[in-house]
Amino acid sequence: MNYESEHILIKRRRRDRRWKHRPRPVLRLAQVLAAILIVIVAVNVLMVGSAVGAVVGVYTSFARDLPDASAIETEQVEFETVRIYDRTGQHLLYESYDPRPFSGDRTFLPLEEMSSWVISATVGLEDRSFWENPGVNPVGLGRAFVSNLRGGQVQGGSSITQQLIKNIIIDPEERYERSYTRKIKEVIMALEITRRYSKEQILEWYLNHNFYGNYAYGIEAASRVYFDKSASDLTVGEAVMLATVPQYPAFNPIDNPQDAYRRQQKALDALVTEAGYLTQDEANAAKKFFDDNVLSDLYDEGLINEFDRANAATDQAASDRVLDALVEYGWIDQAAADQAKSYGGSRWLFLREKATERFENLAAPHFALYVLDELQRRFNTVDDPYYIWRKGLQVYTTLDYDLQKAAECAARVRIAALEGTPADQYVPPQGTPPDTCAAFATMDMQPNLEGADHNAHNASVVAIRPPTGEILAMVGSVDYNNAEIDGEVNIALAENQPGSSFKPFTYLESFLQGFTPATRIMDVRTVFPNPPEPPYVPENYDRKYHGPQLARYALQRSYNIPTVWLMDQVGVKNVIDLAHRLGINSLGEEYYGLSLTLGGGDVRLMDMVYAYSVFANGGVMAGQPVAESNQRPGYRTLDPVSVLQVRDKDGQIVYSYEQAETERLIDQQHAYLLQDIQSDYNARKAAYGDWARFLELPDRPIAAKTGSTNDWTDGWTIGYAPQLAVGVWVGNADNTKMYEVPGSRGAAPIFHAVMDYALTQRGEPVLEFERPAGIIERSVCWESGLLPTPDCGRVVSELFIEGTEPTRFDTVWRAFEINRENGKLATVYTPAELRERRVYQIYPPEAADWVREQGIAQPPNEYDATVGANVVDAEVGIISPAPFSYIKGPVEIRGNARLDGFANYRVEFGEGISPSGWAQIGPTHSEPVGEGPLEIWDTTPYNGLYSLRVVATRGDGSTKESVIQVTADNQAPTVKIEAPAEGQRFVTEDDEWISITANATDDWAMDRVDFFLSGRKIGSSTVAPYSLRWDLELQGQGAAQTIQQQVVQPDGSVITQTVPAAVFSLPETGSDGAPTGRRFTVYENGFGFLVGANGAYTETHLIQVKAYDRAGNETVSQPVRVFVAKKIKKADPATGRLPDPPAAIRPVNRTL
Repeated sequence: MNYESEHILIKRRRRDRRWKHRPRPVLRLAQVLAAILIVIVAVNVLMVGSAVGAVVGVYTSFARDLPDASAIETEQVEFETVRIYDRTGQHLLYESYDPRPFSGDRTFLPLEEMSSWVISATVGLEDRSFWENPGVNPVGLGRAFVSNLRGGQVQGGSSITQQLIKNIIIDPEERYERSYTRKIKEVIMALEITRRYSKEQILEWYLNHNFYGNYAYGIEAASRVYFDKSASDLTVGEAVMLATVPQYPAFNPIDNPQDAYRRQQKALDALVTEAGYLTQDEANAAKKFFDDNVLSDLYDEGLINEFDRANAATDQAASDRVLDALVEYGWIDQAAADQAKSYGGSRWLFLREKATERFENLAAPHFALYVLDELQRRFNTVDDPYYIWRKGLQVYTTLDYDLQKAAECAARVRIAALEGTPADQYVPPQGTPPDTCAAFATMDMQPNLEGADHNAHNASVVAIRPPTGEILAMVGSVDYNNAEIDGEVNIALAENQPGSSFKPFTYLESFLQGFTPATRIMDVRTVFPNPPEPPYVPENYDRKYHGPQLARYALQRSYNIPTVWLMDQVGVKNVIDLAHRLGINSLGEEYYGLSLTLGGGDVRLMDMVYAYSVFANGGVMAGQPVAESNQRPGYRTLDPVSVLQVRDKDGQIVYSYEQAETERLIDQQHAYLLQDIQSDYNARKAAYGDWARFLELPDRPIAAKTGSTNDWTDGWTIGYAPQLAVGVWVGNADNTKMYEVPGSRGAAPIFHAVMDYALTQRGEPVLEFERPAGIIERSVCWESGLLPTPDCGRVVSELFIEGTEPTRFDTVWRAFEINRENGKLATVYTPAELRERRVYQIYPPEAADWVREQGIAQPPNEYDATVGANVVDAEVGIISPAPFSYIKGPVEIRGNARLDGFANYRVEFGEGISPSGWAQIGPTHSEPVGEGPLEIWDTTPYNGLYSLRVVATRGDGSTKESVIQVTADNQAPTVKIEAPAEGQRFVTEDDEWISITANATDDWAMDRVDFFLSGRKIGSSTVAPYSLRWDLELQGQGAAQTIQQQVVQPDGSVITQTVPAAVFSLPETGSDGAPTGRRFTVYENGFGFLVGANGAYTETHLIQVKAYDRAGNETVSQPVRVFVAKKIKKADPATGRLPDPPAAIRPVNRTL
């Protein structure tokens, strides 16, 4: 029972009790007699037209405070149920009733459209003299008066016209009072209204204003609430059941079925004996005794079996057994049951399971509520906050019903597969026709996902028509009514991280700033400073580095590192500003880092699809103007369209979407570059493999981009053709993680199914992305993006906006002349027969580690010194150290000092390239030297660039010298581990790796940094900032732990031996820094472990780095201790058992 009905019933019962216990003095009797006499006299006077002064005075006394009879029209509370339809008007999506008190669900129905049984039942039961009486029923009034006078139950005796007046004109507070004064007012008004209006009009008003319980006002709303049909189709039994409700709305068939059936049966008999509208056989055949709800209750009580519950509506024997069960249930007695068995017709009544069922939103629920919200914003105002219900708006939306259903099916079938149910075994949600998604039983999906639960339970789909901005489909969740997945949450409007589907904004901004699809970006491990936070070191989805990538391929293969580099070049703010203009209404925080380009900010699926529709539309946004109150500087000025036309209850058009407003946001040339890249299947396939097929259609080009978050929380696919943009999200509304479900595996099959249905299966014309003027095609070298040379390893064709094509030739593939005998760089003095032309790939310094790891041959860095100018002079020359080398400490200087007429030689050094003075190293030597040691120079006190020379003197005093430059570096580099932090904790499965970054600097030149984990070298880097990724792995407590130890042998030599590491213990501390009382077993090399209860296991490691400069100085960093814990799954509190791992999940190669 709803609150309003219960409130009315309680008030009536209280008045009944007060009336039964009222005092009865003579004065009260006189007042009653006077009142009834006034009524009777007034009625008679008005009926015969006689005029008696006293009666006129009485009439005038009551009538002067009454409104004009026209108030029966003007005072009607104006409200009707809002109805929301698809674009054709053939599919009702949603109904919304007026939420105001004494308002609710109503649809005005003309009298001539009502079932004749509605009219007969209402008149026959409420006011049999309605068609003849003058607006009041004198006989009924007299009968009520006599009953009241005798002390019986207070009776109203009101006619239909009086009840209409009570419902419309009488104030709600007075409406349910038992007052003779009110009755007299009703009588006077009824007489006047009947004189002015036809009986048909009065009855029509009455039937459309009665309250039938459960927010249903009017016979049409009641018919749909209880019987799911129009009042024009009501049977006699249904019409009679509803006719009994307005007097006691709480006794409606859903809230009080026993009373409703009893009252219907009595009312049918009354239509036989008192009204004469039916024969007894007709009345008996119309009597009903049970519905599906009652059958379920009887079954639950064990009073009937499953067969009887399922067949009582059509099987006579089953129906008889149900009647007997009703006796045992206490609803009817045996005599009534036996009598009912003799009646013709079915004893079963179709009745909705619950009153709210009508408003349970099953046809595009999230879209309908989205539209309802828009209607309220558009039409309701502060002065008229209930306009949409007051006008009973009929709304025709942009929704393509068939596409909506296809999107729902694609999403549901795919999610079922991710939950472990193959497509051909899919079962639709409860309340959905079983064959709704039959066409998707053969939906294209990778078979290795079937039979495994990937903990992916929800999906959302949005489809927009780019040329108009119309929303064609909106699937907010796979099941609106499923509370377990938070089905009521509209994921299309919720903010989630988009993963790589955000990357096109960065690439488009780069094109606008002058970058091209052929811009070469190095996909190598790259460290981006991020003060005051630790450096940002992005990783690719496949955890590999791919070297040189042109922008086209970097985007289509969704490589992260090139995208972050590009974001760093163009500026985070510029990308955000572009995204805002293109339709993204979120991203309003003060600061976003470079990770934004990988989807590190929250966006809405609706906004993303709308932005992609701008890509599809060649840079033009189409839609409706953003409401002035919602406009923000720098953000989009148009919104997607959801409503095509709105009519009021009288059929008058109050709004019509005639034509889309458009705004060019991106010039067509730049937009086309993005279209062409995103629709390039061949550029994508190398990274996506077989999953790439979900991002294409065989009969037309489509552009698409997937997206995934690092922890499998969100999977996206968004794409477009010229006439359709579609976006798909897969995940869980509560942000719980999926198991190995990236966008390419979870969302892409749904995207493909929707695009295939919307375009290919429905025979939409094949439209190409229109190539604008000013786009040219040029060949470029893959490794550089520059014009190819004959040495270029791979030549590809690329598009450019005219004027941005490259003009320089490739600089990666370079040819060198090599002395094939010694492998050194040839000089002009190298004999032609020893020269060999070799081509090498020369990449920028930041790629040095990648080049080394890939084993890419590099040219030699020494020149051929066997002949020619570069040969060390045989008479006077320095062989080592080499020119411009870095030296430290004591250095042996080797070379020649043996010219003809030799007298002596000396070795000197001076500061700088052209020293102002020279200092001699050691004594003057009188013995010649040929390719041997000349001197020992202790450079320890020196730091910087120095000139080193040997001067040989002949006997005649003439000299000959040789000079080289070297850099003395006796200062070790400085080094510090920037990440990870001391004591940082990692968890397997949650964390894939530890990114180790060191800041190492030197006064002159760094050589490399070596990385050590618990005493074991795990890698090196020659590129600053120096960084290495260590993929997390647990060694296990049984792994042998050793250290390298230098041992002095008896002969004085030193050897390095591997010996077992010593063991000690380390106290464990909690997250608050306080000791936990447990201790790690820790080895001398830094490794340790702690075994806890219930399978808990944690390892600890010491991370150190060693920095080397070019002179060979080295510095070891302070160690950083980290902890790696084995992920423990929480036990089910109900069973105490740990959850099983996902069944049948095979190892997967990471895709996008």
